[in-house]
Amino acid sequence: MISIKNKILEVTYEKFSKKGYSTSLREIAKSAGLKKQSLYNYFNSKDELFSEMIESEVQKHFNKRLIDLNSYKNLEKVEQLKQIYMSIVDSYRDMDKLRFWKRLLLIENEVLLIRTKLYIKEYEGIFTKKLREILLEILTEKPGTEKYLNRILLSYMSLIHGVLDGYLLYGDEDDFDTYIEEIWQFFWQGLQCYLNMEISPEQ
Repeated sequence: MISIKNKILEVTYEKFSKKGYSTSLREIAKSAGLKKQSLYNYFNSKDELFSEMIESEVQKHFNKRLIDLNSYKNLEKVEQLKQIYMSIVDSYRDMDKLRFWKRLLLIENEVLLIRTKLYIKEYEGIFTKKLREILLEILTEKPGTEKYLNRILLSYMSLIHGVLDGYLLYGDEDDFDTYIEEIWQFFWQGLQCYLNMEISPEQ
């Protein structure tokens, strides 16, 4: 049976996904089957409640990404990158989760926003380190291209975020799954052409 505190966190996540930081404690308490004052038995303030909920969700997200990445370790390096891309996109078929992440960086409370960015940086660090290692192994097959590692990693992460924005706009289209596959092919084939031509970003 879920504890009262976890129920509050669960409801806060659901409300935040739909309304963002403007969600009131009264709304959260009502949905959790509590009186507003009862929330203070578990959290000292709205910011403390939101902060704990956000950290929990960010941690769960990146832990799942590491589990996925580990399950692909016997695949070719390029296939590992593709599968983690596909798994992230697939996980955001849950629209509450997708809206949650889109609202994170729009939090109106500046202190909570800074704290949120720190949570993301902390938990994303191990994941991006693994991605960096995979990319570096791929790039070492093309001597001289290692210098593009950071830019390619940023491009890869931007690809994922761009697809998620697209899912919000076009996710109900029947052939969107085909687009997801094609977008990956465009990205990877384009990157291969770029590296093969040995053109620097400044040129």
